[in-house]
Amino acid sequence: QIKEGPLSFFNLNNYLGASFFSDIYYIPLDIFTFITILLSYIFPTELAYSTTELIKILAGVMVFAYYLRMTGAKNRTIFWMGIVYFVSGGSVSFMAFPVFLSLTFYLPAALVVIQYYFRGKKWVVPLFAFALVFYDFYLGYSALAFMSILYVVEAFKRPGFRVWPFLRDGVAFLGLILLGVAMSGVILYPSILYILEDTYRTEGSFNAWVVTIFGYDLKLFQPE
Repeated sequence: QIKEGPLSFFNLNNYLGASFFSDIYYIPLDIFTFITILLSYIFPTELAYSTTELIKILAGVMVFAYYLRMTGAKNRTIFWMGIVYFVSGGSVSFMAFPVFLSLTFYLPAALVVIQYYFRGKKWVVPLFAFALVFYDFYLGYSALAFMSILYVVEAFKRPGFRVWPFLRDGVAFLGLILLGVAMSGVILYPSILYILEDTYRTEGSFNAWVVTIFGYDLKLFQPE
């Protein structure tokens, strides 16, 4: 639609027509989609998608290797861990839809962001949270949960661990994540409204699901 010109905030290709924001779950607004668009001007669209999928895996391996370098791993360890990550079944398990494979990049990127936070570059955290929601708000909150849990793990691994600084910095880390989510409200808020059925679609309704058992009608669900 971007290439042909009919892009709008109401998509007639979605069933009988629906808000543009109903498609945000399916179409990630991130660097990989941008790469796909650029490649589609050179290759057929299917080949552009396939090429981008390979780029995701390679980028994920490079980011994972960078994280290992930041934590002081040896070159031999980085090389073999990169190979394992490249061929791991974990990457294949994300392949139900192209958007899932992007986690191969975003999850190790979350580890890098945590290291940046420890090194004083706290401004990276809200920007990364912002990018995750734009990437996909459904998978984004999963990646943010992953990052929050791994923050605790990485904090415990650091030398000289103390409880009070851990709690103080942890609250600040969580606050920066929430700031990034708030910044993403420009796309997240309309999507939430769509989920809550604030849409142009006509709304259906029903009184109850009724199952007849031994001649008696049993109402399984009765909306108020």
